[in-house]
Amino acid sequence: MSRKQASRLSDQAPRFHHAGAWLYGVLLCLVVAPALAQTQPLNKFTHADQALIQVSETALTEPVTTESGTVLRVERLGELIRFTATNARVVTHSQWYDVTRREPHVVFGTTDKRFHEVANRVLVKLDNPERLSVIAEEVDAVRAKRYPGLGYSILWLRPGQNPISTVKQLQSDHRIKHAELQLKRPLMIPL
Repeated sequence: MSRKQASRLSDQAPRFHHAGAWLYGVLLCLVVAPALAQTQPLNKFTHADQALIQVSETALTEPVTTESGTVLRVERLGELIRFTATNARVVTHSQWYDVTRREPHVVFGTTDKRFHEVANRVLVKLDNPERLSVIAEEVDAVRAKRYPGLGYSILWLRPGQNPISTVKQLQSDHRIKHAELQLKRPLMIPL
């Protein structure tokens, strides 16, 4: 190689270096920008001393990372929805739901690291239990029952009604002392 050719190559080296840095910057933006978009505020609330995160196909269009580093994903496979929790690239919990009848309302427990399906009823404690029928009508509940010995009441919601948004609505009502979701018990299958 002549000196002239070597000189020409050394003049071009900075251009290749700048092009590599530019390409690295573009790739970094493509990787970091979606990660920054995932830091959206999560729909969180507490239940029985545990923080719950709303997880649904509409709530999580992209994977989301919790404060503890768990990545939550929702994917649809035909008439099935799969909820997955991954920690350090290892699937820690996965739950499948059949959506042929209805789409489930699902939350993720940050303490037990599990998915829970939300029941279509809400537990409420009222400042005046005599107002139960009025409140049930306001939230469009199909049934309401007082349990005076236990100090709370239960509102049964319509099948298409979202219990999570109903609880949030009730929690902002000054007549309600306490409102919380009711979680379905997991299906126990004998081995």
